[in-house]
Amino acid sequence: MSSYEERQVLNKKHIENPQPGDFWHEMFSPYHVVLAVADDHVIICEKTKPTDAHHYTFDLSETRTLSHLEHRNRVTYSTMRDKFVADVVPNSKLMPMVQEWRDAKFKELQNQLEYFR
Repeated sequence: MSSYEERQVLNKKHIENPQPGDFWHEMFSPYHVVLAVADDHVIICEKTKPTDAHHYTFDLSETRTLSHLEHRNRVTYSTMRDKFVADVVPNSKLMPMVQEWRDAKFKELQNQLEYFR
């Protein structure tokens, strides 16, 4: 199996079963990172910000909630939904950032719950 075919198999697996930390890119130009997955949607971050002249990170202050179909449409060709314009890096080194986002969201919810005590 060629490298291209292996990537297509991996992409298909992760579009059908997305995981937090999935980094979608085209030639390592970022598309988005998956932050959370639910039965009917995924939460992604696609906005980046520079950390220096040659590096970037994702701007966690801006996230999007997409249905699974919308997510598929972002990373596949519009005329060939079984072919991917972007490739996935599963379980990427971005997992600490994903955990940082989760911790911040959890803290935000805890603060909101204080109103109900």
